[in-house]
Amino acid sequence: MKKTSRLNKLVVPVAILLPALMLSACQNTGYKVMSVNEGIQSFSFEYPDNYQLIRLSLENSPSAQYTEVGLSATYGENYSEIYVYLWPPGDDMSSAELIMDSLLQSGQSTLKDFLLIDESTTMIGDTIARRATFTADSASAGNSTQPASRPAMYRLTTMIYAGLAVEVDMTCDIALADATADDYQHVLDTLSIMG
Repeated sequence: MKKTSRLNKLVVPVAILLPALMLSACQNTGYKVMSVNEGIQSFSFEYPDNYQLIRLSLENSPSAQYTEVGLSATYGENYSEIYVYLWPPGDDMSSAELIMDSLLQSGQSTLKDFLLIDESTTMIGDTIARRATFTADSASAGNSTQPASRPAMYRLTTMIYAGLAVEVDMTCDIALADATADDYQHVLDTLSIMG
């Protein structure tokens, strides 16, 4: 599985709701715990209870080793996804910086209207991580069945933890950019990798 191609996931183009409607729709009543005990590494995290599991891939064979968890939430016509990926890094992806550079280069070359907003180094627990935020046209993110295009917000965090590459990302309709920031941060704050 080529890691840089994940940026090409579907972001459903949607209508922008009034800010007051978005804020009331995005209030979460609680969190659920996702525990993954199969695949290449056991890990867990909390996520807002309005997100639903849409993807779980646990590959641990000689030809493929990675874990992918995908969650999504809808707020009226607006859409948000959070993904967590773990895989053994190769020499070309041996640091958080190299992983982030590869993902951003892929985004710049494949996504229409790519605009990097920020990139920084941060700490996730005791681990140094790279973070980036950018916007791009949602219809260029791949497999869109909608002819219209809308701006989408992308948040990425990459790190090397317990010998594994870890990536946590969020893609959401631009109308939800502020309202879903805490959802993304909560996943990062509660991510626990056993090992």
